[in-house]
Amino acid sequence: MQVLILKISIWFKTINHLTIIKYQRPNVGFGGIMKRYKKILVPVDGSKLSDMAFEQAISLAKMVGGVVQVIHVMEPLHYDLIPFEITDVHNAMHDIEKESKSRIESILSEFVKKGKEVGVVVNSELVRGNIADKIITASSQYDLIIMGSLGQGALANLLLGSVAEKVSRHACCPVMLVREIGRECKV
Repeated sequence: MQVLILKISIWFKTINHLTIIKYQRPNVGFGGIMKRYKKILVPVDGSKLSDMAFEQAISLAKMVGGVVQVIHVMEPLHYDLIPFEITDVHNAMHDIEKESKSRIESILSEFVKKGKEVGVVVNSELVRGNIADKIITASSQYDLIIMGSLGQGALANLLLGSVAEKVSRHACCPVMLVREIGRECKV
């Protein structure tokens, strides 16, 4: 006898007056687990690793019918560190920030275009603030974050900090870290 209750299959079998109960959740396995990753956040910075993370997100979104949100976080330039009498430097920094924003918007539109080419909806967003904090804040709206990780050592993480490490510890959703293929594995 098989009974389906709340999407759990239960089998009852009686052998020598013993009833054996076996239950199994349908859709468990690759398809069932992955179906919940419909909204995927991909932080990008223009690096090879963020491109690899985007490719992973596109592949997964295509399999499950998901949507990819590409985000770039621009850390603000600190004008307050420049004395006001040095207006040329202040103006130059403003021009650099404006040019960077234009270049980043162009990169983001390329991601959207790549998604269209393969039939995956890709949205993009440019935000300002602390990179890790903005990604962590956004994580509550997504099912999965896929991002690149340099895989730097413990000393580098201690001295420099790691956006990927901070996000993976504090995000509200699972985080998939993508490393460069071919790097040696260290134990």
